[in-house]
Amino acid sequence: MLACPVCRLALVADGRELGCAGGHRFDRAREGYVNLLRPGRARKARSGDDDMMVRARRSFLAAGHFAGLQAALAELVAGPGGVLDVGCGEGSFTAALTREDREVVGVDISRPAVRLAARLVPGATFAVASVHDLPVLDGACDWVVSVMAPVHEAEFVRVARPGGRIVVVVPGADHLDGLRRLLYAQYRPHDEAVPLAGRLEVVDRRRVRAAAHLATAEEVRQLWSMTPYRWAAPVESAARLADVGDGGLDVTVDFLATVFRVPPGANPTAGSA
Repeated sequence: MLACPVCRLALVADGRELGCAGGHRFDRAREGYVNLLRPGRARKARSGDDDMMVRARRSFLAAGHFAGLQAALAELVAGPGGVLDVGCGEGSFTAALTREDREVVGVDISRPAVRLAARLVPGATFAVASVHDLPVLDGACDWVVSVMAPVHEAEFVRVARPGGRIVVVVPGADHLDGLRRLLYAQYRPHDEAVPLAGRLEVVDRRRVRAAAHLATAEEVRQLWSMTPYRWAAPVESAARLADVGDGGLDVTVDFLATVFRVPPGANPTAGSA
């Protein structure tokens, strides 16, 4: 499934490295992942989520607060074939997609996230890479999955096989409403805009919604730390966050998962690599 970021030929595992027929070699890190950012772009690429964010997300998800979404993904991505998890983060959702009978690849621009993912899901392959320049062969994926991550339409269609599926998960209108009411003076629901809507055929849609009680101040801090609210919320909101105490916080977990079908002919280069 993976392609050389230099020449776009197929990458093949050879011990502790991946290599292509063009002679390019990429060493695996100790944790098992590989850096496949295109040379020259690695320094320019943003680093993605930092270590604090990905560790907070790992602890929060391990407590089961988004278990409904993990179960829904396992049901929606039910067929055989290769799965690409774009913006895989620390791997909790990749784990829900991983089975012994399929190839699963996770990519993320954040090195700390990919490092944790590789430790969590040894049955999958992980790479540091950009959504704008996926190191994946044309038409190699039966499933392309994006969970609360950036979507690049041209790249997603390029790597998907004709007739394959693209799964996009976005926040529902009330997602994390309790936290947002705490941080912002004026509460606004999410608009539920779904990338690719109106461009590709929708073949399935799933709402995942549940009430969650964050029992401790530490869980509230983890949720804040793992979201963009950590740097986007008003400075004065930090004081309100500190006042939560161990009474906890009630939030709504609200996701919208949409499954798109890639039509034949959408990727004219599929199968040519």
